[in-house]
Amino acid sequence: MMFSSLASAWKGNVFQTLGSANIETVDNLVFRFTPLCALRVEKNYELVQRFAWPDADEMRNWLSLILDQAETKAQTAQEDAHKARQVLTLATCSNAIAGQQERTLIVFSRRYV
Repeated sequence: MMFSSLASAWKGNVFQTLGSANIETVDNLVFRFTPLCALRVEKNYELVQRFAWPDADEMRNWLSLILDQAETKAQTAQEDAHKARQVLTLATCSNAIAGQQERTLIVFSRRYV
């Protein structure tokens, strides 16, 4: 239920209302991530089971694969993906019925300025 308000973020009208996601470290540094895209997937979707990349090019290739499958994306998604330095992916159930297989993924990026 933590991210239940994001369950419909794969719909364009909901995605467009998303704001940035901020992460604050213990040193009080704040990192701002902007919404890149959203999609619905099966709960065992392998592409999102990735937590690290050997370099920025591999991460950007991964983002390109995700964008190809996204149901909605930011207007600047291609540019943001190309300039991404980090990504944050939130996952939640796509509906309130227990035991369903679909998940909603919202991918955020933090880009080089």
